[in-house]
Amino acid sequence: MKKTLCLILANLLVLTLCGCGNNSDSQLSLKTISGSDKINFDNPHIEISVYSDEAYYFSNRNEDFLEKLIYFIENTNLDSQQVEAPKCDDFYISIYDDENHASFSIYENDIVEKVTASESVYYLCDGIYNSFKETFLPFFDEYNKYCRSATTPIRRVNEYVVFDKENNLLESDCTSETPHLFYNSGIVHLWIQNGTGILTRNAKFFDVEKGLTSPDYYGQTDYFGNIVCSTGSSVVTVYDMFSGEEICRFDEFDEPPADFIENISSAYFTNDGSQIIVEYRTADGETKTQLFDSPKK
Repeated sequence: MKKTLCLILANLLVLTLCGCGNNSDSQLSLKTISGSDKINFDNPHIEISVYSDEAYYFSNRNEDFLEKLIYFIENTNLDSQQVEAPKCDDFYISIYDDENHASFSIYENDIVEKVTASESVYYLCDGIYNSFKETFLPFFDEYNKYCRSATTPIRRVNEYVVFDKENNLLESDCTSETPHLFYNSGIVHLWIQNGTGILTRNAKFFDVEKGLTSPDYYGQTDYFGNIVCSTGSSVVTVYDMFSGEEICRFDEFDEPPADFIENISSAYFTNDGSQIIVEYRTADGETKTQLFDSPKK
């Protein structure tokens, strides 16, 4: 009797454990497999790239896009069944917050790819491709109205164009380096890295509503409203976006900066535009953060 009871209890325990395992493993979180659980979405600098037939770039300045992407990632679960690598069109999404990186691909036959440095793993997820496309295609269509870029593989040349809302050409050019074109709420932000370090980055801005083109800015740039902050070696300068007039500069820090070519590693407006967050390196080799009040307009 005792032996029979023990066998029954053992079988029940096995069934219970198997059932728990199936329930917990049957669904995976897109947030977890993409690595976006490590992304600080409150960071004032979020850079999102979506690659399909063309490349699309968005930042935290496009609040509507960012909110929808966060919701999509946090509310999408995947079937844990692994499948073979798909052979069809896809969207590759990359998210960067200045420190952490997250990425995943969505294929046309509802397969999601977890991309890592060493391998790729593929999961089934019913309806994810159409869900993603229906949610974000309007953003991509709007993006394509104002800016586009393409690479000529044979000559390894990158071409880009920027239009205003009347489809008038604001600028077109060719470059050996990749042009990053961000479209956010009527402003196209272009930057191109021409060398090593942020001081070799140049940027321009385009107002597609008014058909305006800004002067060239150098160093890492950010903007809020109609003002731009640009990093120098040991100074952050704030300009009127389209006149290029200098409004103010910040070059006094709580601790002496290091004697490097690039003491300042980044400068970004806070999400409400009221301050500029500056990161710089000290003589001791430490990275410090300092806030400066923004002359926001």
